[in-house]
Amino acid sequence: LKLDGGGKLRLFLIEPEVSVSISGLTIQHGYVSGERGGGIYNLGTMTIQNSIVAYNSADEGGGIYNAQGTLIINNSIFEGNRQDTSNGSGAGIYNNAGHLSIDGSTFNNNVSRDNNGAAVTNKNGTASILDSTFTNNHSWGGTICNLEGNLDVANSLFTDNSADSNGSRIFHYIGLLTITNS
Repeated sequence: LKLDGGGKLRLFLIEPEVSVSISGLTIQHGYVSGERGGGIYNLGTMTIQNSIVAYNSADEGGGIYNAQGTLIINNSIFEGNRQDTSNGSGAGIYNNAGHLSIDGSTFNNNVSRDNNGAAVTNKNGTASILDSTFTNNHSWGGTICNLEGNLDVANSLFTDNSADSNGSRIFHYIGLLTITNS
């Protein structure tokens, strides 16, 4: 099943204290201008598994913006998402003071224009990334960006990612960073 925003609207807004689980869904072509979360804006608890989040765009969190919520991603693909302003970050996922868990997922061809975190930005939150693959993502700094958060990356593969500055794999600024077998 595909949900397509046609490049004109956000596809999901999850309110606080709401729990949502998605499986086997493609969320694509979501768009918001001057806002966050092109595909999904999450304030609650959201689980996404065996799904695709693709070709979404926003100022921050092109694919998903997680605002103090809980976001669990399992066996999913983030492809071609964009962050389109010099003030924003996180083309695939922006985790703002929330809890983020990613397991067995793939991030390809996500672009954070003029800023950090092509695939994932974790700001003031906690994030765990396990057994995931990051390929051909591009940003000004870092395929993954950790800003004053706690980030654990384990058993993950980074190939052919690029950055204009601040490292092509992980850009870390204050907080706790743990990398194991990656």
